[in-house]
Amino acid sequence: MLGAALREHRFSRKWHYAVDMEDDTNQDSLASYLGINHQQLRSLLLATGLARLHGRLQHFRTQRNHSSGWDNFRVEQSLGGYFDTMVVNKDRHYWIGLGSESKKKKKKAVLDGARKVDPAFNPGTQSTFFKTPPRLPKSNQALLRKSSSMILSLLDVYNEEIEKNKQTDAEDEQDDLDATTNRINSADDDDQDKDSIEENLRTSALVLLQQISKAEITDPVQAIEGLLKTIRVAQYAKQMARLSLVSEVESNNHTEEQEFETRESSFPTLSKIGVPITKRFVSYLLREVVSLSRLYPGHGLLSFQTHRGTSFELVKVTRSKNKQSFVKNVRRQQSWLDRLPSLVVAEGVDPSVGATWILRNLASNFEDQFVHVCRKMGYPIFSKKMDAATACAMWQEANVSRKSQRTILRYLAAEYGCRLVVPEAEVDAFGQDHVPPVTGSFEDPVTSKTIHFWTKPIAKLLEVSVSTYVREKSIAADDAALGILKSIDVVLGGDHGQGKFRSVIKIILRDDDGKQVDSMVMKVGHIDCTKDTYDILKSSVAGPLNESIEEVVKSGALQLIREQDGNLSCRMKNDGEESLTIITNLPIRVFVTGDLAYFAAILGKVNMAGDWCTWCGLSAKEWSPTDHDKGELWTLEAMAEVRLSISSGATNDTSADRRGCVDVPLRTCVPIKAYIIPILHTEIGIGNRLLKSFLDWVDLRIERVPDVEIEARYAVYEANTELQIRNERWDEWVSLKGTLLADLRQERAMINYTKTLRDGEGQFVHSAAERKEMAQASKARTDEVKPLEK
Repeated sequence: MLGAALREHRFSRKWHYAVDMEDDTNQDSLASYLGINHQQLRSLLLATGLARLHGRLQHFRTQRNHSSGWDNFRVEQSLGGYFDTMVVNKDRHYWIGLGSESKKKKKKAVLDGARKVDPAFNPGTQSTFFKTPPRLPKSNQALLRKSSSMILSLLDVYNEEIEKNKQTDAEDEQDDLDATTNRINSADDDDQDKDSIEENLRTSALVLLQQISKAEITDPVQAIEGLLKTIRVAQYAKQMARLSLVSEVESNNHTEEQEFETRESSFPTLSKIGVPITKRFVSYLLREVVSLSRLYPGHGLLSFQTHRGTSFELVKVTRSKNKQSFVKNVRRQQSWLDRLPSLVVAEGVDPSVGATWILRNLASNFEDQFVHVCRKMGYPIFSKKMDAATACAMWQEANVSRKSQRTILRYLAAEYGCRLVVPEAEVDAFGQDHVPPVTGSFEDPVTSKTIHFWTKPIAKLLEVSVSTYVREKSIAADDAALGILKSIDVVLGGDHGQGKFRSVIKIILRDDDGKQVDSMVMKVGHIDCTKDTYDILKSSVAGPLNESIEEVVKSGALQLIREQDGNLSCRMKNDGEESLTIITNLPIRVFVTGDLAYFAAILGKVNMAGDWCTWCGLSAKEWSPTDHDKGELWTLEAMAEVRLSISSGATNDTSADRRGCVDVPLRTCVPIKAYIIPILHTEIGIGNRLLKSFLDWVDLRIERVPDVEIEARYAVYEANTELQIRNERWDEWVSLKGTLLADLRQERAMINYTKTLRDGEGQFVHSAAERKEMAQASKARTDEVKPLEK
């Protein structure tokens, strides 16, 4: 009981307590720590054999070096720490140190001659470090109070035993007291008696039986469980004393002392040991077993079998702090890594089989790392095959025939042991649902250059894209999954960059709550141009895209239809078709996005992006103030009325009356309220303005750059940009038509040379008819060359 009470202090800050201090109110007295008075502490020490009454005068004396004294008691109870006598405040006492050294201990240096010396932490100096003893955690305080309560119960029985043995005969009184004391203390002078701890446990058992018989305990089951736990703790203390000979390092981690439940049915051996099964105990036990296996390597001490006969082998794996440490550990003789392949297979099986299993498992669980290591070691690893899209692009750009493709793939498969490209059927199937672009060209009146463009029908793209989505998700036959799709949003946008204008659509599939289920982005228009002006858009993609998006708006929905053969198809809604098996109608909303310049161009507000609002009729002067009044929202019909009024002369053709409506809109089927404000371009514009203002401030106030240099700098920027655009156009032209132009020129030069050949007499080698035919052929080559040279 006393050992358990003192061990509750081991996780707290270190403190020394006086064992024989009579002032039990002093914070340094052991009685104060245990919560008992001085007389009770004396009785406790006498009962446990840690003190004796000495001589005729029965002086109280603390036992230290005796077989049942404090030194052996500390070892048995795994207390460790400090125990010695010391004079403090002119009084000599026995002191016991409990707890561990504090990492945040405050040290007060004292002067020793000319240097400072840090005093040691002992009973005499502990008050200079801390004013009060440590405060135990709540869980430890509860266990300490429980142990103190049991101690007081034992002391009551002890005192009753003493009173019972007192006789009326004064001569026998002292002998009876000594007999009672010796019987309870189980003096170690008699080697045949049990030690004091076992006697105390027997006494505790007797006390519990008496209290249970007298109905003094309300919960006898809990009391008996407490006694059994005390017995196990006592046995565990002996075991820890033996284990302390192996390692004297004490851990302050509470998890080291957490006791695990070991039922006899599941752990028959551990449950019979009688020792609390903790992490520290299991760790020490494993360490000794492993050490024993190293002394007797051929006896298989780390091997065992389950009740079903399955064999297991324990492997000592050394943790490595870095790669160099790992390499050093595995190079040791009989390292765990060398033995691992032979341990995962049955006896007599080639270890290479186990190595194959291990590598296959590692490759499956750590695929990226496995491929990286193999490539680093020089082994060709192909984690996936080239997909159909990449294969199509490769064969088309290389202009490789079907027969040549098969020959190349056959040689690659023979060399690398696997097929590097998806099967030919997948390559052939790729692009079967491809929507071909509609190409066109026109001559720019400003630059007199031919501008090429192409567009794709948006309605057809919607049908194909949704059909492909349903097929790839494998939900064509699942009406419940198809029922999740409730509507479609189509966002049409466009922007210019790097010498090209691109128009794309984003198809957003939504559920009944309006949440996005999935989305797809596809390109629907392309122009090879340096700037996306109103005239260029009007002459190229604006017309076809407007007609295509108008078809979608008029249809209003996409129908999912079940064909007669059970397959699913998607078609734009057509009121004339009523005999179809329609699964669902997906309503379509159309939106437009882009930067403000793009909005201004397609709405006919040419070069008015910074002067007039896109959505209302306010001018820049009117909408610039933060507290401006809201303007009247634009509609396509209102803009048409403004243009008609000005063209008919009913309204003066002034900037205020025109309000930015300069030309006919290029997008006539999407209302202006469906134009989405470009958040990204707005943020970019704000950032560009802040950066330009900062750079202008640096030029003006820091570097003081003259205006001539600033203009020259901007001219260099524009020249570099123009050069980059022209280089890109040249590279593109060379890759597409440069070879054709070179071949035509070479053929024309050869024809002209052949036509002028003469013999040794100065006569033409070819006849007049042949030379005429050659001249026609040369002229034909010239006609083919001229468009390419523009």
